[in-house]
Amino acid sequence: MANSAASLTNVSKAFSGNPAVDDVSLSVPAGSVFGVIGRNGAGKSTSLRILLGIVTPDSGSASVLNGQDPRQAKGQLGYLPEERGLYRKMRVLDVAMYFGRLKGMNRSDARHRAKTLLDRFELAEQSSSKVETLSKGMAQKLQLICTLIHQPELLVLDEPFSGLDPVNINLVQTVIHEHRTAGSTVILSTHIMDQAERLCDEVVLIDAGKVQLAGSIDAVTAATEPRLRVVFDGPAADWSTLPGVAESRLQGTGEVELTLTQSADIQALIRHLNESISLREFTIARQSLQNVFLAQTDRRL
Repeated sequence: MANSAASLTNVSKAFSGNPAVDDVSLSVPAGSVFGVIGRNGAGKSTSLRILLGIVTPDSGSASVLNGQDPRQAKGQLGYLPEERGLYRKMRVLDVAMYFGRLKGMNRSDARHRAKTLLDRFELAEQSSSKVETLSKGMAQKLQLICTLIHQPELLVLDEPFSGLDPVNINLVQTVIHEHRTAGSTVILSTHIMDQAERLCDEVVLIDAGKVQLAGSIDAVTAATEPRLRVVFDGPAADWSTLPGVAESRLQGTGEVELTLTQSADIQALIRHLNESISLREFTIARQSLQNVFLAQTDRRL
């Protein structure tokens, strides 16, 4: 596809007879932040490794950057794996340069880019230190530098927020925004739903090795039952008898959140509320991505 940064087509993979990925297809729009969400062990990392050409699928195919074989486009790809790994006895600057050289950069460009990033990530003072002397947060920042050093056109981040403090979480978010603004594509794999909802344009939910849900954040959250937040004075109504109400949850005195059915007539419900309670205000909202995620994965627990 002309506007696709990456795609999987009917991909399956099993390890020792146990399916990890089962007929997964997805397409990542160029210039987007694309979320791959799911529980630990759902098949997210295996899908990404197939997409990057690290793992060979048993069936199906993967392509990146307008149809290229990922194994032939490694210089344009950046990958931050969930399991971090750095050469602990090497010096910080040398490690960053080494990863740049692996991606085809010459020594001079790799050195200049490494120094720029070390300064950007506030690691310049550690340039001559060995990796083993770094704190966990510093090492995670160095790992990200090694991922970014060659300015990849497609950036794949597998659980990038795992174990990070709030400062470094903000740093990763900034990097994602910068790459998207520059026209690059970012694939973000995470099980932290609020991060996915804030950062991603589209998401795909993988559970038990299969795609369970896919689309834009708006489309995915709109596909589930809407909610109505109601603020009222005086006694509460019998919420379960109101038309179109699937579930009610009190939020405190004088406030309730109503989960509605897909077929609910919201205008008719508001009329009933006016007749049943002293209605002060109401707000219509969609389900959060967290609730969508829980609703989809709970069905397979």
